[in-house]
Amino acid sequence: MDTRTLGPAASSSLRGPEHPHQTPRTTLGVGGMTSATSSTNPGLSEEQVLRAISQHPLLATLDADGRELLAREGQWAFFRTRRLIARGGEAADSVAFLLSGSVRLSSASVKGREPTIGFLVAPNVLCVDEALTQEPTDAVQVLGAADVIRLNTTAFRWMVDHQPRFAIALCKQQAQNARLRAGTERSFPFETLEARVARLLLRYAATIGKTTADGIVLAHPLSQETLARDLGVSRRSLHQAMMSFKTSGVLVKRRARYCIVDQSALLAEHGRSPVCAAGSNAG
Repeated sequence: MDTRTLGPAASSSLRGPEHPHQTPRTTLGVGGMTSATSSTNPGLSEEQVLRAISQHPLLATLDADGRELLAREGQWAFFRTRRLIARGGEAADSVAFLLSGSVRLSSASVKGREPTIGFLVAPNVLCVDEALTQEPTDAVQVLGAADVIRLNTTAFRWMVDHQPRFAIALCKQQAQNARLRAGTERSFPFETLEARVARLLLRYAATIGKTTADGIVLAHPLSQETLARDLGVSRRSLHQAMMSFKTSGVLVKRRARYCIVDQSALLAEHGRSPVCAAGSNAG
């Protein structure tokens, strides 16, 4: 995996891309800001900037100066499923604008395990709080293949300080992300394990689910070890909860992929409204 420099030092918390789109580096002056990008950063072509603006509402708020900065300092990267965009527990020297795909956020905070703290889908932005506060990053793993634009923290802070429309849109996006994260974490101490498993499966369904005649199929293979890690529990405990769903016909596993046959039973277990699968074609 190719790792490129995004700021004065090589990125540690944000992983290198699978195959970045190679384009000539542009040199553009913006508002007196000093570039923090080394000569190894290819920057973005005009076509890529226009594509990014069309795909990401946050980037669409940038004025001419902001777009020039994005062209000079941004780096386009593609990440395959299961790759890490960010490691957990490290300093963030970049933010990542998620243009396509979906990701899982996790934190190594429960007895050395990595419980899931949220799922995010594009368009979105990752590692914002960490970039602004220098707090350690959460781990960010790709669920659905993702196109990302990485931007070093110096350039990102300039946008926050000098692009009012961008800053307002960013606040709204972060508030929405915080609400999703709170919905994941707030009931941990009070739920039964079955309810937590049900909630996790429903969130996977909303992120990577495909609606079929048999039910909602989770598009990527998930092992019980992965699900146990998501919840911060032992595999044995998770196995007991999963068996109860399988025995009652709520859940089946075919070709390494789980299928939610009876969504209403999971909803009843967790006590929430129906989810819309990510790949639903119900209209």
